[in-house]
Amino acid sequence: TVRDLRTTRALPRQILPVTDFGVIPVAGIDNTTNLQTALDSASQGVGLYFPEGIYDVTMVTMRRAYTTLVFAPAATIRGIATVATPAVFRITQRFFQCYGGVFSGNFSTNYTACVQWYAPTASEVPSHCTLFGPSIQDSYIGVLFGSVTSTLAAAVSENHILGGTFRGVERNIYSNQPNGFLHISNMVLSCQQNELPTFNHTLASCVENHEGVLSLNHCNIIKNTAEAGQGWAIVNTHATALRSIITMNDCQTEISSRFLFAGGNS
Repeated sequence: TVRDLRTTRALPRQILPVTDFGVIPVAGIDNTTNLQTALDSASQGVGLYFPEGIYDVTMVTMRRAYTTLVFAPAATIRGIATVATPAVFRITQRFFQCYGGVFSGNFSTNYTACVQWYAPTASEVPSHCTLFGPSIQDSYIGVLFGSVTSTLAAAVSENHILGGTFRGVERNIYSNQPNGFLHISNMVLSCQQNELPTFNHTLASCVENHEGVLSLNHCNIIKNTAEAGQGWAIVNTHATALRSIITMNDCQTEISSRFLFAGGNS
């Protein structure tokens, strides 16, 4: 229950179930409008709780600073977009905390990513945000840190993913954020097809960094279903020194490809 969670975590003084805002956690119901209203109602003193169930949305955005979300086991935000859409779940503000949660791209090619850190302007940036133990599933890009194409140089710093897993994600972490920093710890980065209907083994990667700083600590990095020579497990691409940096500490790798690491600075 919410009361039980408050005894073990530093949560806001008040936590409201999202169902108080008309959200119905049943597969097949479009909850985009009501869930976005709930997210916009969160504040430093008021968090939100997601009871177990499926929350179908086109896209929802965290656009309030100092907010906290708490998910029941198996509570899932699932994408149902029918047109090109940046992400199922987008983070655009500072000091956001998320405890648990399943985030699903629902096998859809309409989404660029499942979860995205995105800076709308140089002064409106998602910094000091932490995801605790997320499960990210059924997507072609799992976590997009920045943007695939045009990027805005902004201080998207002090961001963390602590624990969690990927399942059925072609490219687990895709980073392209100038002046950005993302720390990932105790996470299973699994670049395997699982239930994903199509999967490009050459393109697939556990970590892909085009610009910014990524820190991997105590992670399990898995790409063991590709044939030898197919793609890379870790990609670091920027040709200019110090523009793309990956640091790794005490990580375990399970790689069948001959290629663990490609290019850049490490």
